[in-house]
Amino acid sequence: MKEAEKKRMKVRENTELMIRIGSWFDRKPDTLWSVYEAEALEQIGGMKAEDLKLMERYYTARINERDIRRRDLPTLLNNWTSELDRARKYRPKRETA
Repeated sequence: MKEAEKKRMKVRENTELMIRIGSWFDRKPDTLWSVYEAEALEQIGGMKAEDLKLMERYYTARINERDIRRRDLPTLLNNWTSELDRARKYRPKRETA
């Protein structure tokens, strides 16, 4: 199957992990992922719970300074390792009253 076809075709059902990661990009739980996105997630392999929590904290944080996070799901999945490195280094700035 060609890459363009994978981007058009949808999975039959989203997993809980897909729903969780999709929520970081304001995707509704019933919005099915593309086959391309599902394969990208599968290629990441065994995702540690700790790493997922770090990424979730990073991707759901309100960042006021220059935001360098990935803007779409496929790009995040294809750059997971480098984004995980950024998430590990991320320290939220304290809000001042």
